[in-house]
Amino acid sequence: MSSGIQLVLMVLLVGLLALAVALAAPFARAENFTPFAPHGYWAVGGVASLLFFCFAGWEAVTHLAGEFRNPERDLKRATWLTLIVVGVVYIGVVAASVAVLGPALPGSDVPIAQLLEKGLGGLAAPLTAVAAAVLTFGPINTFVAGASRLGASLASDGVLPRSLARAAGPGRVPAASLGLLAVMTFLSFGAAVAGLSNMQFQIGAASACFTAVTAFGLVAGIRLLPARTPAWYGVIVAAVVMLAVLLFSGWALVVPLGLAAGAVWAARPAGWGGLRGLPAVWAGRRGLPAGRRWLPAGRPKSAATAGQLETVPSAAPPPVRP
Repeated sequence: MSSGIQLVLMVLLVGLLALAVALAAPFARAENFTPFAPHGYWAVGGVASLLFFCFAGWEAVTHLAGEFRNPERDLKRATWLTLIVVGVVYIGVVAASVAVLGPALPGSDVPIAQLLEKGLGGLAAPLTAVAAAVLTFGPINTFVAGASRLGASLASDGVLPRSLARAAGPGRVPAASLGLLAVMTFLSFGAAVAGLSNMQFQIGAASACFTAVTAFGLVAGIRLLPARTPAWYGVIVAAVVMLAVLLFSGWALVVPLGLAAGAVWAARPAGWGGLRGLPAVWAGRRGLPAGRRWLPAGRPKSAATAGQLETVPSAAPPPVRP
């Protein structure tokens, strides 16, 4: 039921954007593309960093992989389909907005409504308002479900407090992780309402986090994918581009850097107060006996074995050459 509603909402959202582009297309003017970069090409990097907030989000569904009947097949299909649809729709909306609205675009608060107005007249404004209110539920539903599932999964692996891992299995509601997400959301809104943080910084910070996760996920793909394959080369190019975009985040970079520092501190080696979730090689560097390593917090089947040492079978010696 939930997945069916989500699909209907996404089809309506894509349909609305496609309708806006189609209705506005006859009013496009080529001269609106000149000058092509009125603020210089260096400004493109800053805009790309901020607008990544608009493009990112489709990958949140990967945190729900455990809910798929056949994750290996279905997730791959969903990823390719989403990349194509989102890319085509967003390029179409941006191109139509520039070509139709031209110099009026920077001062527009509702460019989609203005594009729809070209074909629907006065009906466009109320239609856009109602559609935005209803269709926003779809992305929010995906984000909330994906983020809460991610928190529960990280807790199961020992990266976050174990109390957040309640109901982390497929088909269950991770209530503890969901509750923490609600608290963080209300704090964010509260800071904005109280004037402690403006929405521009919050959007920039979220965009910087999305960009950082994407960039370093691509860097991880360089190590995980088979070397010298088309996918491997593609990941290298994408990683370089995303790292370049990340550098344009400005002061918003403080947020992902702070989160990264907190994650490293929380997973600090045993010599710093306990090992939780880092690779065993860290433990080896902290002077553990040969052939011994720490059990990761998320691996033991019972709480009694958490944090204990286990014996690692020694590797067979290499054959002696004659």
